Amino acid sequence: MPNGDVLGTDWRAYQTTVDRLELATGYDLLSLVPVEIQAVLEASVYEIPDRQ
Repeated sequence: MPNGDVLGTDWRAYQTTVDRLELATGYDLLSLVPVEIQAVLEASVYEIPDRQ
């Protein structure tokens, strides 16, 4: 997320994966979840459809 005065109105532009958060922070956020499930959850970005 940029640190500036102007941000876009579409928050979805800032979505990321748990994998990227873990890489940036050094934390293992889902360490208690079985490895096979972790792999799927950490690599996923939840897609939210547009409301109209």
